[in-house]
Amino acid sequence: MFTDLIDYPIETDRIDYEVAHKLRDLDDTPHLLTRVKLTGTEFPHRALEPYVRVGDVESRFVDISDDGTVARAYFDQPLPEGGTIEFGYGAEPPRVRLRHGIRLKDLTPLDPDRLPDDTRFVDRFFDDDEPIVG
Repeated sequence: MFTDLIDYPIETDRIDYEVAHKLRDLDDTPHLLTRVKLTGTEFPHRALEPYVRVGDVESRFVDISDDGTVARAYFDQPLPEGGTIEFGYGAEPPRVRLRHGIRLKDLTPLDPDRLPDDTRFVDRFFDDDEPIVG
């Protein structure tokens, strides 16, 4: 009767990801965050808040494109090399899990000399979470 139910998470290698540093305005202050961009499946809009987890680090927030083909997750904590990427909603278990772990060597960095002076950095990228001075 219920033999056609889907067991979550769905494990796949068909989802692509890109990892990069991005500058985002949070609380009227620019912050340097790590963005993980997921493509290759549908990320439907739901009432529950979406999340992306890399290893045991959960995203601060996730933006899903209007057409649901792209999920952009932003992290303000260090990501573990080789951490498994999972996507889900609210307190539900993850819906999708990538079979391979994240490779941080693929990270596209931003040039810190070109960022605004009041940019806040996550301590993983620099020595502290304080703005650059002068």
